[in-house]
Amino acid sequence: MVKNINFYELDKDVPPSLWNPYLKKYSKKYQTFIDEDGITKIKCKFGKIDTYSLKKGYLSFCGVFYSKNKKSFFLRKCLNLIGVFFEITQESDTEVVIKFLETDLEKFEDLFLIKKRKKLTEEHRKKLREHLKNLQKDKNG
Repeated sequence: MVKNINFYELDKDVPPSLWNPYLKKYSKKYQTFIDEDGITKIKCKFGKIDTYSLKKGYLSFCGVFYSKNKKSFFLRKCLNLIGVFFEITQESDTEVVIKFLETDLEKFEDLFLIKKRKKLTEEHRKKLREHLKNLQKDKNG
């Protein structure tokens, strides 16, 4: 699905047809959504993961926390990751934007609380379909 990005010199030269669906490749493992700007993003508990630089292989985490204490606790946990590159690009009282390498995404799963896609067996799917049919029957009378 992803074409050769190295063909382009700068990130601004990469066409939207490559930029927008870039994170769709993670949709089988994580919950993804299309944001207001039409770009695919990965859902997290306190924010979202977005593309930062396709040429250099960076992703960014934009997090919004309930309080200053939650944000500082989160940043302390970031510092405990050994051997992982990340850079804080923006910070306010309760918000933070972190740039990191796409290859380190799995190392940040627990820290960012990335929402994973549920894996259902065929038997479980069948039970859910039957349950939904029963709910529809009860609702319609």
